[in-house]
Amino acid sequence: MTDSEKGENQEMLDVFFEASRAQDPVPGSDLMARILADASQVQAGFNPAPAVVSHPSAGQPGQTLLSRIFAVMGGWAGASALTASVCIGVLYGATAPDTVRSYLPALDEQTAELDYSYLGLLDETVADLEG
Repeated sequence: MTDSEKGENQEMLDVFFEASRAQDPVPGSDLMARILADASQVQAGFNPAPAVVSHPSAGQPGQTLLSRIFAVMGGWAGASALTASVCIGVLYGATAPDTVRSYLPALDEQTAELDYSYLGLLDETVADLEG
């Protein structure tokens, strides 16, 4: 392709581009009606019916203490999350002192024994209560 052919093609394209720039791109009324119908259908899906949440009170019949506690925590999902958190906390409490001691080299064995001295007293107290 020579430069003169490129120039002719460019001039033809420029004519089409100028003609398209001269017109305002306005969608037809049927296209706008379809777009608005689709938009209203999508927006209707975003607005579900509001859920009625009743907060249990002490005066409601049939409400046990356990069901009221679960309702305050958010149902079984909240109760299970709280239970899992408590279990992980107990596990951390039982195993973390050794882990923490490995990061703090300033603690020596005597300090570590003092940290656990209350456990011996606890065993003696439990033995006295049982026996």
